[in-house]
Amino acid sequence: MTFDDFSAIFKHSSEFPLEARDRVPADLWSAIDEGNEAFFDNFAGNQPQAYKVLTQECGRVHLLEVVSRGLGLGQLNKEHKNYHWGLTCEGRLVICNIPVSAASVREAMPYLECLPKELWCYYGKMGGMSVPKGPGHGIVDYDLPSNPAGWREIDYYRKMNNMKKTTLNKINRDFGDHDLRIIVHGTKGDLVLLDFARKDKKLYHVKDNNFDDYALIENAPQVLDRYFANAIRGFPEPFDFRRS
Repeated sequence: MTFDDFSAIFKHSSEFPLEARDRVPADLWSAIDEGNEAFFDNFAGNQPQAYKVLTQECGRVHLLEVVSRGLGLGQLNKEHKNYHWGLTCEGRLVICNIPVSAASVREAMPYLECLPKELWCYYGKMGGMSVPKGPGHGIVDYDLPSNPAGWREIDYYRKMNNMKKTTLNKINRDFGDHDLRIIVHGTKGDLVLLDFARKDKKLYHVKDNNFDDYALIENAPQVLDRYFANAIRGFPEPFDFRRS
């Protein structure tokens, strides 16, 4: 995906059409006006490597408008508009989801409590980030912290990928009662999990979509900062969660 896949792009809040002003929370209207350093200011001390890439190697953040046509009774061909923050890095599109309301940030608190505070910067002006996989895949969360609404339960992920029930035997046995969810879906087969039940701020890496091969991520904020910076840049360097 590129900016060309969107119906309109806006560089400043003064350019926002009425519908965007209705859909984007008012306290975020000016979020893009001062450029990337201001937009990503809370990354600076929390995810410094990602911040460096976002502010020094990426283009300016914009508001992106995408238009879809409704399907089904009463919605056939009805126009729907959605909005995202977006920027490009090395020709790759990076998408930031927009909270639907200021209250949605407060509603996300039970989710944020699962995460180390250094990762909270991905939820505020935005509701998670993603690198779209490519043409035809739509805006799906890949390689960056996804919207809490997209934190898939591992059994849901198993079913959607036609994996056998036995795929989760070991991790279910090891964790006992749990609510393990995927917060990062890596295009190279890496998954990052947390336990929504325990809220212990521990993050786990699953390698090559093999749930038998998982490990606690030591120093997770620092490791993930390096991973996310690499992902935004298109993985120019090999990355191994177990050797970071």
